[in-house]
Amino acid sequence: MEMLIGLALSFPTGKDTTLASAKVVALKESIPLELVPSPVTRISSTELGRDGIYRQGKLSGVVPGLLIPDYGASLTSTIYIRGMGSRMENPVLGLYIDGIPVLEKNMYDTDWLSVSSATILRGPQGTLYGRNTMGGVLDLRTISARNLDKPVVSLEYGTANFLRFSGIASSGQHIFSVGFRHSGGYFTNEYKGRACDPYDGLSARWKWENNPTGRFIISNSLHASASKEGGFAYGRYEDGILYPVSYNGESGYKRLSVLEGLRARLSGDMLTLDCAASAQVLADDMKMDQDYTVQDIFSLGQIQKSGALTLEAIVRNSDSSRAWNHLTGVFAFGRSSGLDAPVTFRRDGIQTLILDNANRNIPAEIGYLEISDTEFPVDSYFSITTAGAALFHESSVTEGRWRLTAGIRLDYEAGWMDYDCLSSLHYRFEPIMKTDKAFSLPYSGSLGHSRMQVL
Repeated sequence: MEMLIGLALSFPTGKDTTLASAKVVALKESIPLELVPSPVTRISSTELGRDGIYRQGKLSGVVPGLLIPDYGASLTSTIYIRGMGSRMENPVLGLYIDGIPVLEKNMYDTDWLSVSSATILRGPQGTLYGRNTMGGVLDLRTISARNLDKPVVSLEYGTANFLRFSGIASSGQHIFSVGFRHSGGYFTNEYKGRACDPYDGLSARWKWENNPTGRFIISNSLHASASKEGGFAYGRYEDGILYPVSYNGESGYKRLSVLEGLRARLSGDMLTLDCAASAQVLADDMKMDQDYTVQDIFSLGQIQKSGALTLEAIVRNSDSSRAWNHLTGVFAFGRSSGLDAPVTFRRDGIQTLILDNANRNIPAEIGYLEISDTEFPVDSYFSITTAGAALFHESSVTEGRWRLTAGIRLDYEAGWMDYDCLSSLHYRFEPIMKTDKAFSLPYSGSLGHSRMQVL
């Protein structure tokens, strides 16, 4: 049983409850969200607080058809919606924060700060949103300074020394948020005698909004977070019995992420122009005892550094009550990442996985194979760059009780990958060879791919 005690010292006024007032950070649809012919779930800040939803994984219990399982660390942001999903590849649910798309899936599972509402639009959304939206879109909107009357401080404490603190304050057109979460862990590593899944995370957000002319609105949001956690509480399952977590290697995940977004809106009598630009940075480090036993078989590491830029502009008609509503937009992005993911064979793994199998098939009169290394890595380094651009349009025509919506998107995307994989070790055949001989096997190359398609 899990116990949670929460305390909130004050609450912001609820001025963000109507869809019309949220249009500054609206989704891309050409018609009001309540008229979109797709299932929509909108969760207000009051409901988020009541249900304890402070990160995306907590949405599974309140959004129909959505499953976000916990695989042991926030590195794996796996999302399944309407039965669709991918265990390791790109997600099927796109994430937007204040109208800014989050391109790096490893940044999905972070603690939310000052979120006023979460809107999930289910169903294929590729025409307007492009990549990673085959199953839908999750749009998070954060509190505006004009909707915060006084500072808000909340504190929660629960099982496993779970502690979560958040604070929000505003000053003029600025709003500042900070959050901290700690957990002592829920699973014990029997071999080490301590929790294998502790967590410490710190997040901060600054948001500025300005409305200088009434027709022109500009806002900027900067979010940064850092976390360090254990993870991967995996144990052996055999003959219907789940054995305790017990492994000797290091496992855990560290992450630093920064998301900077600038948005502007210029409203006219006939048309409205929305522009958005963002810069996104991620640096993370994952370590895993991949055999999950007390033996030194092999381990996995993964260090990633990535950066991305996005740019989008949308023109739409200002009056959404017209019989014909339309929008036209352009979107461009660029992303570059370096990924170092070595698998290290350790002494027990060298013996059981390599030497025992090899010597079993070597005739005794020849001798036997020996590897002198106590461990050796199989290095894998990847440099991946992707870039793309799109032109899209959607029109919605209303005639009485009927509404016809049609959209088209011209999408171009290209990707390049340079890879360098190397394994090396020292071996000898006993008793023929008296000294070790070095052996290495480099494997490197480049790949590129581009495509253009119409949706």
